[in-house]
Amino acid sequence: MGYIPLILILAAVVVLFIMVVHTSIQSKKKSMLQFQDFLLNGLEKFGNKTKTAPELNKETLKIIETEYKKTKAAIASESLKEFESLTKTPYQSLKLTIAQYNKLIRQKPYSFVASLMGHKPI
Repeated sequence: MGYIPLILILAAVVVLFIMVVHTSIQSKKKSMLQFQDFLLNGLEKFGNKTKTAPELNKETLKIIETEYKKTKAAIASESLKEFESLTKTPYQSLKLTIAQYNKLIRQKPYSFVASLMGHKPI
């Protein structure tokens, strides 16, 4: 009778940990999609009509990176400052959030939750 409350408390702590980590990973994915959308909208203002599906995979991110570099190289030097103000921050934030996401799901206690919930590295 004395061990049942301890087992229940331990199970509750494990479930709470799983929920918190899953929520954290989901929020990172959501912010990556927002940065991706901001970046594509910024690129669209400079004539780039590339539209990708709002997905988080290597192919989509490679397309976005290629289009960012291509658009940056194609614009005139007088509009470079405006280009960087509209697209540089979302681009850097997207890259940083991807790195944080990949680092988070590689760390040991979080990697168990990530594999349990089906999160894959990008």
